[in-house]
Amino acid sequence: MKSTGKIIIASLLVLFIGFSVAYYNTGSFGYDKHSLVTVTDEYISIFDYNIYYDKVEKDFNKIKEKAPDNFITMN
Repeated sequence: MKSTGKIIIASLLVLFIGFSVAYYNTGSFGYDKHSLVTVTDEYISIFDYNIYYDKVEKDFNKIKEKAPDNFITMN
C-alpha cells in the first residue's frame, strides 16, 4: 500500500510540472512579460488567477465574526 501512495504522489507531481511547463510555454505566446507567479502590493497572481489581499482579509474577518472565541477540541 505504501508503494501505491508513492506512485500516486510521483505521478501527480509529474502531472503538475507538465501542466506548469505547458502553461508557461503557451502563455508566453500571448504576451511578453509572462510569469507563473506574480506578487504585487494589491494581489498575488498564480497561473493568471488573481488573489486580492483586501478580499481575503474581508472573508477572513467574516469567519472570525462567526467563529467562537474559544474552540474546544476533544482528543
